[in-house]
Amino acid sequence: MDFSSATSFYCALYDPVFQPHAIQIARGSKRARLYRKLPLGLFGPPASVVVSELVIYLTAMLIFVFFLSVVDYPLTLFWGWLFLPVGLMLSLAYVLGVVLGLLEVFIPDIRRIVPIALQIGFWLTPIVYVPSVVPDRFQAVLAINPMYHLLAAIRSPIVFQASPSPSGLIYVATIAACLTIVMYWLYRLMGKALRDAL
Repeated sequence: MDFSSATSFYCALYDPVFQPHAIQIARGSKRARLYRKLPLGLFGPPASVVVSELVIYLTAMLIFVFFLSVVDYPLTLFWGWLFLPVGLMLSLAYVLGVVLGLLEVFIPDIRRIVPIALQIGFWLTPIVYVPSVVPDRFQAVLAINPMYHLLAAIRSPIVFQASPSPSGLIYVATIAACLTIVMYWLYRLMGKALRDAL
């Protein structure tokens, strides 16, 4: 039996769903009162959100692996590569959530823009369609999207029993590193004003 399309659909659907959820919670200013009361610093609470999302993700992956083993789907050593794209996805969700959270204190409309942007990002990522159906002139748009590369890196070990493309992972790591620099720059720029605003 060929389960590659169902496996590919799971890989495509669950991974991008868990990242936007982590971004929305990590940037949430609904927890501002809690942040003031607990001496966790500004970067601790969003990290706890990302860790809890990782636990949920790992639980879902264990269930997924159990069902794949029931149907005799090949589980190879290539699955070890999954830690790299999942780690990059978590770091990207964390820094993007913190950057949006820092900006949201001073630009409240970000609260309304983020869900719309995440929906657009969902449809710009080949989750419910395969990348080959996108016309050639729009393939460059897919290549700009970091989630496209993360999905390809997650599909490679699971569906194709191969290691992920290093160029896509380097691209995503570069974006995460740049966002980390922006995060620290924003924090240094408006740290005192941020504490007063909260």
